[in-house]
Formats: sequence, structure tokens, C-alpha cells
Amino acid sequence: QQCVGQLLQNAIKRFDSKTYEELVMENKQALIDINEEWSAISTRN
Repeated sequence: QQCVGQLLQNAIKRFDSKTYEELVMENKQALIDINEEWSAISTRN
């Protein structure tokens, strides 16, 4: 899971802030789902 998190962080770094905010707006529900899954994974570890 840490490898996946690192890949996501690296991908986010490739976006400038404007593009990132646009992605957040377009994919807010998907990001919420990812955050919930990530929280569950972190709790297990």
C-alpha cells in the first residue's frame, strides 16, 4: 500500500495547482472514496 501511496503522491506532484483543483472538482466523489479506503488501510497498519 505504501508503494501505491508513493505513486499517487508522485502523480499529484506532476499537476500544477490549477489542474489539480480542476481534477478535485471533477472527481470529488472518487477522491472521497479513495480517502475512505486509504483511511481503512492506514487503520489496519
